[in-house]
Amino acid sequence: MNLAKPATQYLRDHFHVTTSGNYHTASLIAVLLELGADRLLFAADYPFEEIADGARWFDAVPIA
Repeated sequence: MNLAKPATQYLRDHFHVTTSGNYHTASLIAVLLELGADRLLFAADYPFEEIADGARWFDAVPIA
């Protein structure tokens, strides 16, 4: 298959990533570095997760 752009560029241009169920700081920072903040969504998988737990985690992440 011949693509006009590298496959990774299609992912960067057309996909978003959510934190839902993945409150892991190293993964969050990796996504920020690879895709940028405009492709990251904060979410909680309610009722299986509490939004407050995710908010506490996010508030403690060492990012500006």
